[in-house]
Amino acid sequence: MNSSLTRRKQKRGKSLPLTIPKGHELLLNVTFKPQDSGKKSATLSFASDAAKSIESEPLAGTGTAPYVSLSWSPSTSQVKGYNVYRSKSATGSYTRINSSLDLETTFADATVISRDTYYYATTAVNSSGEASECFSLTWVRNAS
Repeated sequence: MNSSLTRRKQKRGKSLPLTIPKGHELLLNVTFKPQDSGKKSATLSFASDAAKSIESEPLAGTGTAPYVSLSWSPSTSQVKGYNVYRSKSATGSYTRINSSLDLETTFADATVISRDTYYYATTAVNSSGEASECFSLTWVRNAS
C-alpha cells in the first residue's frame, strides 16, 4: 500500500502530494509559528490508505508578539514620572502611548507591528504636571 501526503505548496524540492512506497519512511520537518502571544495549538493532518497510519499529529507552541523595549537616562531634575510618545515618522505628530505616568525609565511597547519603523520620544513630568521638552528620541526599525 502507498501513503499519500497532501499539502498546498511545494517546498525544498519535494512535490506534494507525494507517495511514500511501502516499507519506506519520510522525515517531514514542520515549523509551527504562532502569530500571536500565548500558547497556541494546531493539528497537522495526513491522508493515507496505509493500515495503522496516523491521521493527525498535534502541534503546540508559544507565540511571542513583537514588542519594542525602551530605556532612557533619568532626568537630572525632580520628576513625578515620564510620558512615552510614538510616531511612524520622525517629523510627524507623536501620540502618547502610556496610560499613566511611568515612574521607571523603561517602557515596553507591545502594540507594534513587526518590520515597521517607529520613532519614540519621552518627556519628564514634574510635580506641577509640567512636561519637559522632548527628553529623548529613539527610532526602531524591524520591531520584534
